[in-house]
Amino acid sequence: MAVGIGRSMREGFRAANKSWAGIGVVIGVWIILAIVGLVGIGLTNPPAGLGEQARSPVADITPPPPATTTAVTPAPDEKTNLFKDMETVKEAAPAPPATTVAPQTAAPPTAETAANATQNREEQIRAVREWVGRAWPILLIGVLLGLAVSTWLAGAQIGYLAARVRTQQSSLSQFWAAGARAFWPLLGVLFLMLVAVGGLALIMGWGIAALGAAIPGWLLAILLVILWIALVWVAIRLAFWLIAIVVDRTGPVGGLRASLRATRGRWWQLFGLILLLILISIGVRFPFGLLEGLGRLAGGAAMLATQLVGGVVGGVANVYLSFMFMAACIRFYEDAKGETLNTSVSV
Repeated sequence: MAVGIGRSMREGFRAANKSWAGIGVVIGVWIILAIVGLVGIGLTNPPAGLGEQARSPVADITPPPPATTTAVTPAPDEKTNLFKDMETVKEAAPAPPATTVAPQTAAPPTAETAANATQNREEQIRAVREWVGRAWPILLIGVLLGLAVSTWLAGAQIGYLAARVRTQQSSLSQFWAAGARAFWPLLGVLFLMLVAVGGLALIMGWGIAALGAAIPGWLLAILLVILWIALVWVAIRLAFWLIAIVVDRTGPVGGLRASLRATRGRWWQLFGLILLLILISIGVRFPFGLLEGLGRLAGGAAMLATQLVGGVVGGVANVYLSFMFMAACIRFYEDAKGETLNTSVSV
């Protein structure tokens, strides 16, 4: 079949709609991992003020009361003589001017208050450092465990969806087997990506610092835009790296070559597919963000309810979208691979 965005999108939704068992496994694994992480952090006895912001000394100052004005009631009119002149009334005595009480101004924050706030921040930082110093083995184990679970889930999800895309059927046994089989190659790819991203970040930081003082700002901005375009181009060319490792059962180098072959001459098609998938993801997530924002404005029980509904339903929607995204990319990769094979045979 010819490569097409519409065909890939239809296959993505169809495969995701029939993969609720796999979606449930992914959600369950992440819930278990979150519980394990929270229990592990709790066992390290973290500082009580972890995550709290220190109060500003200005916040403790009571705002001054508004100015108050006291007016003196004017003296009553003098008694008039009705028998002498009915139309003439003696003028009342003029009222004395109103007296205004000066507003009370709050005293500015004292040096002692600012010193106490600074000391509190320093104590919080010191407590966090001490906690990290004694809890780093458990924190490191948690990070490595999360990395291993993420790698295994990536391979399992790709293998599970690849079977459904190819044969229209898939089972949880394929989910577990694919994750175990592709674990080490995918871990190697992840390590290479981390090294590449870290090295690129260092080079960019050094380059921006060196060029920032040597070239005009507009020229530096143009160079950064060109670099961003180059990174997007590389990311599209490597979009099938993980998929190729799992589907073709190859190693990191073989998966890299397969991704470059599948994207050769199809860059714009794949870019359009990924852009469309991203826009769909944003459109699906927007209502949940809006709901949580309205809950924050309402406050109280409404805020808790909207956050709970948004978190649960939004989390399930995110996993569903990841399955749809992956199935669409697998369909595109399979069609591109077949098209490339047919072209090479005809030649």
